Amino acid sequence: TVSVLYWRLDIYLEMLTVDAVNKLLEGGLGEKASVVMGNESCDMDSIVSSLVFAAYMSEEGRRVVPVMNVVKEDLALRTETVWALKDAGIDVEKMLYAPEIDWECVEALTLVDHNTPCPSQAHLGEKIRNIVDHHADSNDFTEQCSTRVVRTVGSTTTLIAVMTLKGDPKQDEPVLSEEGGLIDPAAAKLLLSTIMVDTMNNDPAMKKTTPLDVLAANALSSIIWTDASEEERAIHREDLYKKLSEEKFSTEGLTIQMSLRKDYKKFNFNGVVIGISSVLESISSLGAKGDLSAELEAYKAKHNLDILMIMSLTQHDGVKRELALTPHARLLKEFASTSTPSLREELGLEDADPVHGITTYKQQNVAISRKLLTPMLQKFFEQ
Repeated sequence: TVSVLYWRLDIYLEMLTVDAVNKLLEGGLGEKASVVMGNESCDMDSIVSSLVFAAYMSEEGRRVVPVMNVVKEDLALRTETVWALKDAGIDVEKMLYAPEIDWECVEALTLVDHNTPCPSQAHLGEKIRNIVDHHADSNDFTEQCSTRVVRTVGSTTTLIAVMTLKGDPKQDEPVLSEEGGLIDPAAAKLLLSTIMVDTMNNDPAMKKTTPLDVLAANALSSIIWTDASEEERAIHREDLYKKLSEEKFSTEGLTIQMSLRKDYKKFNFNGVVIGISSVLESISSLGAKGDLSAELEAYKAKHNLDILMIMSLTQHDGVKRELALTPHARLLKEFASTSTPSLREELGLEDADPVHGITTYKQQNVAISRKLLTPMLQKFFEQ
């Protein structure tokens, strides 16, 4: 029987704070620790996946520590995640952050929301023992993982929800145990909130959701709102999504540098180092905060990038995407190409007025997010 403590995430973190974390930081564990960690953008999917999957793994009595792959002060930039954690009773001060870790004390690493470490954490590869992810499969670490679930769905939390409800995440229609007492309503709400954010409320028009995302969302809803009808649960989900969207798209007080850091990933495609920042305001709105060209060049230099790309998403007047990037002759030529096929055609790029001299495009194919653009760029630079 699973201890209820493991499924009260607030209490679970308190247990870790008192017992494991201090010893981990001091390097004085009597045994090596096992860590669960998301990707370097440390968005809601990475954070919630780390928390819940660490608790799930601890079901077997192992010492498993969820680690946030971000500097502590940057968590505040993830406004919808901070709201959801607070709503679940999670104290972010009790969470552990990657820069605080003495990795020599870590024996095993579980990757969630990515299936290969970012370049700056490549040295952790030998410690990887489990992977749960929803991105394109790199096919790395196949021999050393005891659990390896990589499936293209809307959110990693979908896969974790299925696993915590004793279903097989590799099946299209897994049987879920919604009455097994394996997850508490607060954890279920965190998982559901993340699925809602990642799939834009399971809207099929956005091409982010799959039947498995819908199945998981329905199962979690029945745990959260046990006495509600299906219609009432749908209303509750819509209200939850509206609140999360309000929190997510709040950019008040963010500088250009803060916006770039909020949801950032770094890639190396055949020797070309690209940073991609997903921002939740228009390029012109971002440019109104300062000298966009100078700020991008400073960020590019700080992170040793060949290209810095901004993917903009706004929703206040319908879903709209824009794309902007620092100069790079080969990629700019491809974005200008009218041949078929080309990245310009696949993304539906239309030239827009430059902002502070930065090349900017309207992206008509709004279904292409960073998750989908990444393998397209990798293929382009490998040609």
